[in-house]
Amino acid sequence: AAFTETIEVLARKPAEHYVRKITRTVFVGSSQSAPVYSPWPCEVLPKSRIDVSVIAHVLTARFADHQPYHRQCKQFARHGLELSPNTLCSLTRQAYEKLKPICDHILQEVRASGYIQLDPTPIPLMSKPKRGSTKEACMWTYRALDGPVYFEFSETKSGQTPARTLKDYQGILQTDGANNFGGVPQQPGVVHMNCWAHARRYFLKAEQAGEKAATQYMEDIDRLFRIEGLARHFKLRPENLGKLRERHSMPLVDGIFERARAYLIDERMIKTPVPKAVQYTLHREKEVRECFQHAPSRIDNNLAENALRPLKLGARNWLFI
Repeated sequence: AAFTETIEVLARKPAEHYVRKITRTVFVGSSQSAPVYSPWPCEVLPKSRIDVSVIAHVLTARFADHQPYHRQCKQFARHGLELSPNTLCSLTRQAYEKLKPICDHILQEVRASGYIQLDPTPIPLMSKPKRGSTKEACMWTYRALDGPVYFEFSETKSGQTPARTLKDYQGILQTDGANNFGGVPQQPGVVHMNCWAHARRYFLKAEQAGEKAATQYMEDIDRLFRIEGLARHFKLRPENLGKLRERHSMPLVDGIFERARAYLIDERMIKTPVPKAVQYTLHREKEVRECFQHAPSRIDNNLAENALRPLKLGARNWLFI
């Protein structure tokens, strides 16, 4: 008797690049009539003579896998293709022009959500006047609470960028403790909220520096986050979340600010971690209290920061723009 056995072994085929040849027939009459022919197949970037499959690969490698253009060019070279970084930049620019209507629609959805988390992050930009040096540019992240994310690049961290993008916006705007938002938080109809996670970082630094006065603040803030975590776990309705916060969170918040004001009176406000954390929190009391008044609001700006993580991961690869 005989029988067969089968095992499965993972294998890989090298990437295959090829040239598509498209042929059409041109009909020319004996008279002076114009030639007749079928149109060429539709292409995304017809003048580039590069297929959409290659363009999709370049965009995915750049923005999903964080591969800089010069590294992609070396990978293409291993397959016998000579493409320069300038060529890939050009393809990306042209692809953006095609995708811009989608980008514009994403921004419309974010604005229409009525709840935006806004967070900027610095990005090194190659300086044109001084060869070999970089300057600080900025990527702005606009994230709807339960919706899409819109990214906007600007050559400076000036608040003019969000002021232009969020002109006439009305709704909730949640940010960190910075003040370079172009006056958007002060616009009529905007409810400005800050972030407890940023306040916590200052007390965490104080605790790590050995200052025992920070311990009680840390414990209370951590309780606030545990309450929010339980609310999300059990998917509380907004009205129930509001009741939970009023009963359990607000007494903790009141205690934090009472302790901070007492510390401000009793202690010398020198430039050590705890006084710095206390001042940071007291200066933003209205904005951090506002987080608990608009269920299903969040008490942190972490959703926007999470959206930025891939960008910071990519920065390790491409170093600068």
